[in-house]
Amino acid sequence: MTAQETTEGETWLRPEEAAKHLRVSTPTIYRLTAQGDLPAYHFGRSRRYRLRDLDALPTRREVADCAPA
Repeated sequence: MTAQETTEGETWLRPEEAAKHLRVSTPTIYRLTAQGDLPAYHFGRSRRYRLRDLDALPTRREVADCAPA
């Protein structure tokens, strides 16, 4: 499977590509996964992120808007 390959209607990204898509660092992607906020899928030894899962994450601005004052 290659980067940004579409399989059965899904687009899959490598961790580096997921970080670029969200405009965060790669370690942040790994942290979000470890915290359970971002699901990761394994294909053999490769870790991939589904594009729709990335797009479903709330942005920093959305989270800040929801924070109690």
